[in-house]
Amino acid sequence: MNTSLSSMASLSIDSLTPNPHWRHSTRRSPLPTLSWADGGEVWDLMVRKDEVYQRNALMLHRHPTLQSRMRSILMDWLSEVCEVYRLNRDTYYLCIDFIDRYLSYQSDVPKQQLQLLGITCLFIAAKIEEIYPPKMSEFAYVTDGACEESEITCKELVILKALKWELCPMTANNWLTVYLQLYASHDKENTLLRRDGNAFLIPKYESTLFARIAHLVDLCILDIGSLTYSYSVIAASALYHFTHEDIVVQCTGIQMSELRECIVWMIPFALAIKDEGFDSPRFEHKLNEDSQPYHNIQYHNVDLQLLEKAYLKQTESQSDDSEESVSPISSPVAKRPRRPAILTPPKSSSKQSKRRRKSTRSSK
Repeated sequence: MNTSLSSMASLSIDSLTPNPHWRHSTRRSPLPTLSWADGGEVWDLMVRKDEVYQRNALMLHRHPTLQSRMRSILMDWLSEVCEVYRLNRDTYYLCIDFIDRYLSYQSDVPKQQLQLLGITCLFIAAKIEEIYPPKMSEFAYVTDGACEESEITCKELVILKALKWELCPMTANNWLTVYLQLYASHDKENTLLRRDGNAFLIPKYESTLFARIAHLVDLCILDIGSLTYSYSVIAASALYHFTHEDIVVQCTGIQMSELRECIVWMIPFALAIKDEGFDSPRFEHKLNEDSQPYHNIQYHNVDLQLLEKAYLKQTESQSDDSEESVSPISSPVAKRPRRPAILTPPKSSSKQSKRRRKSTRSSK
């Protein structure tokens, strides 16, 4: 079972206990009827985690010796470590959340401690998500002598205390999995919704579509600007770049007015991926290599070079003030899919050319 979906069924008892001071989410629940819980309550708990597990986009102001590029380098290296040890995407994204929240809560972390922080957070995340996590000695080994096992042990307790043992966020990867599962259920004429509620926990979405959207999310998450947006908004905005406005609203419960800023912010990253050749991304050569679904493994598919290309696109587009436009946002990577449900209307010029061809044929 996909861990992102199974986490929905393993919410803590404390989370399921009604809180009189907790307001219900205003986001409409797109979840189907569940046999093991009330879908509306589960959705509210998921949305609540976006509010509880806060990261600070200005966290580097608390750390004078750290720069945003240092964070990008750390995330890039951790992604490479995940590929070497074949760790799950959930592990990687949980690690990123731990790092960002730790830096949001603490002050004056020296840059010499950044690698220790990263590898310790990955160690903690692996123990939570992996069935067979690597040993601590292996985590120390990949630092090439920079971090000793004893240092990782001590740092682990420091991090856990700083995070107040709050270790179960709904990450961008979790949200993306849920959104695509909802999309798959709608796409199949709601047959999944008519089944037993447990069927929703069995992944039904297309792994290739997931991998391609995740490719965009992986690149975006390297940028510290991603901390400006909640995980659910990041995943929903990435979904928009590959589907359609109606699909996004239906599967996420978020209105486009709430997503517009993030969608526009994400465009340079989507352009960088498109220019790289998105029809054959770097992860596709691994399709037949894995005994488990390849899209669940965190591969080192994006790097700092691709991130620099995105920054260049970002600079070039700064003069474009299209964010204030009321018209739908065009995505540089959206393709006309095989399913009519997310079919993008052709351009007006294309329509006119087709009409001319039809009139020519009829005259003949």
